[in-house]
Amino acid sequence: MQHENFKNTPSADFYGLFQFIFDFYNFEIFKGDIKNCIIVITRQKSVAGHYCYERWFSAKDKEIDELAINPSLFVKAPLMEICQTVVHEMCHAWQFHFGKPSRKGYHNKEWANKKIRCDLISFP
Repeated sequence: MQHENFKNTPSADFYGLFQFIFDFYNFEIFKGDIKNCIIVITRQKSVAGHYCYERWFSAKDKEIDELAINPSLFVKAPLMEICQTVVHEMCHAWQFHFGKPSRKGYHNKEWANKKIRCDLISFP
């Protein structure tokens, strides 16, 4: 049974926003091809976000990918740059499921071409 105040919690609002951003771009850019993942907020030096293939496990869904955003962006970047970071990481998701990712932490030509097709060439 769901508690009546669940939808009005800071966590539900916060993570709901990121799920909305993910769902919006998944439909608009990736035609719904990116499978759902766990969206986390994590502080990792020198990165805006990261994507980890099959980082989590669920008995129902088996392995689940992780898309992480660094909260340092929230105070210094406009919402558009945060959205661009989400899509940047979604390009990694696309490559893991439909392409050939390079070694960990690197962007290859296939990933760069996908990012360009997503109109994100202005944000690293």
